Amino acid sequence: MDPIAFTEMNIKLAPASTGIYTLYDGAEVIYYGRATGGSATIRSRLMDHISGRASPCTRAAKTVTWESCRDPEARDDALLAAFESTHSTRPRCNLGSE
Repeated sequence: MDPIAFTEMNIKLAPASTGIYTLYDGAEVIYYGRATGGSATIRSRLMDHISGRASPCTRAAKTVTWESCRDPEARDDALLAAFESTHSTRPRCNLGSE
């Protein structure tokens, strides 16, 4: 999926399922997140971020992508590991998170 504008209108298009999402500020990945199910769906987590309830840092996002998957923890961990391998750090809004 190509990044789309991080707006409430586009978030309404996000699935109400488990998966992962990536927030961008321009071309920069600023956050990898996961929605593990139950009340934590991709759509609900993105609403938490755009509203500022999740983190003030992620409110800087301009675009977003998402991916439904059965094991969001493993996929999120893999994305973070690949980013760290390339950049020797985590995305700026993932710093300090485990």
